[in-house]
Order: sequence, then C-alpha cells, then structure tokens
Amino acid sequence: MEIAHPRISVLILTYNRANLVERSIKSVLAQTFTDYELVLVDNGSTDDTLNVLNRYRDLENVRVFSIEKNIGFARGFNFCLDQIQCEWFCTVGDDDAITPNALETLFQVVDDFDPTITAVSSNGWDSATDQASGIGLEADQYLPIGEVVAKCDGDFWGITKSSLIKDKRLNPDIPGMENTLWYKVDAEAKRYYIHKHLITYYTDHSGPRETAKQDADLKVKAKLYKELLTEPFFWEVLQKYNPAQFHQRCLKAMHFLKAVGDHKNSRVYQKMLAKDQPSWKDRLQALVIQLLPSSILTQLFFWKQRSKANG
Repeated sequence: MEIAHPRISVLILTYNRANLVERSIKSVLAQTFTDYELVLVDNGSTDDTLNVLNRYRDLENVRVFSIEKNIGFARGFNFCLDQIQCEWFCTVGDDDAITPNALETLFQVVDDFDPTITAVSSNGWDSATDQASGIGLEADQYLPIGEVVAKCDGDFWGITKSSLIKDKRLNPDIPGMENTLWYKVDAEAKRYYIHKHLITYYTDHSGPRETAKQDADLKVKAKLYKELLTEPFFWEVLQKYNPAQFHQRCLKAMHFLKAVGDHKNSRVYQKMLAKDQPSWKDRLQALVIQLLPSSILTQLFFWKQRSKANG
C-alpha cells in the first residue's frame, strides 16, 4: 500500500536558538497552504532549543529530530535533506519567518502557470538593511542556471522538487559555499522566479554563525579553497557564466594558499586563471602574488582584515 505524504517537506535546522526558532516555526504553522509537513531538527543545542521544538512534537504534520552533538551546519543540513518524504521541499532558517501566503503563492506558479516547473524562487527582506535580500532580478522570469550564476547575489528563497536533490549534498569541508550544491540543482531545474518578498531574514541580532571563523582565519580560508578544487562543476559554471567572479576567486585562492605555504595548489589556481584570458589588472595582481613571499602575503591578509573591522 502506497503511503500518502503531504506535498512539501518544510525543513528547519536549528542550533542554540531557543529565543528565536519559535518565530520560524509559527510562521510555517500559520500558512494558508496546509498540505505540508514540518521537519524540525535540533543540531545538538546546549540551551532550551530542543524543549521548544518538543512543544510541537505531537502535532500531526510535525516531525522532530534531535542530533545528540552539534555536527556543524553542512552535516546538519544534509541530515535534514535525508528526512525529506515529499515531492517538494524547502528550508526555513531558524531565525527567519515566511509570510502566511508564502507556500500558496509559490505553488500557484506550478499549479496555475506552468506545471512543468521544478523549482520556484522568490525574493526576501533583510531586517537589518530594510532592503531586499536578493539582488540582480527585477521581474518575474524563468531562471536558467546561466541567469542564476551571472545575475543573482544575496539571499533568495523558494521551493524545489525533491527529485532534483537526489543524493546531492553539501560538502562539510566547504562552509558557507552552499552554491556548490545549488548550482548542481539549478543545472537540472526548470526554475521560475517571482518578484515578491515571501520571507524575512532577521539578521539584526547576534548569534552563532559557522562562517565567522572562516571570515577571519587565513588557514581556514586556504583549506576552503583547497577543498573547492574537488568541486569542478562549481568552477565550470562560474567560469562560463560569471568570468569576473571566477577571476576574483582564483586570485583569492592564489593569495590564501601561497600565504599558508601551499604553493602547489596556488599554482593550480594560477593556471586556471591564465587559461581564461583575464584582464591586464587581474594578470598584474596574479603576478604580484607570484612574486611576493608568503610572509608578506600573510601580512597583507591580516591588514585587510583589520581594515574591514575598522570600517
């Protein structure tokens, strides 16, 4: 006998957000579209977060999971993906909230406009800047991968057919680089974008952020770019659709890797850049990185970090 499932799995992964996650949960439970299941995953919280989730455990359309010890965002996100039971899925951040008509609005695109669509995106609103969270798009449109890579920046939100994710997962050794996964999904998706704000990203608060160490730690950045060499599809689509960003990432990788003494992989990025016919400015910057000793490159990195910190 075939088991009937709701139409979409809504995934919320949370860690030490006892004071925030309930807003996210309530925003899902308040949806005008009711054919969903809500999957709540506590990623080893040490505060009262799990007790907050357990308040909703007895609801028919809610499943609660508890990971005993924090396994990091990427592994926790992958755990969430493993729990999908429905034809569609979406994720909601544990400090964010979707509008009451969010799911209904997205599914109307599939049901009333084009049933062959396999992913629907929308914009969001950033509470700290009081502006749209996603930039680059100004109107409803189909959104092939080339447009995603070339135009989109910031945070967008939406629903995706579960068949697109299959066994694709985040690489836990590349924190903060979710596009290594989503570009693979976008390559197969028939995506449509609607120019509406259906989620609020509440960024005006303090809290744990996995990429905070990555932002300030040279060794972490170097390790990230070394691991990114195992994601050839990411580099292929970036090179094809957004060469300017491709060049800048190659230059950063050259800098970080040489600064920590990984000359071999720094040269790999140097060759990647050279093959793509960069501008004279990029060629000059690459030459400077090649000529400067690792110690000077390290000092330059920390000087830039201090400059950022001082505004």
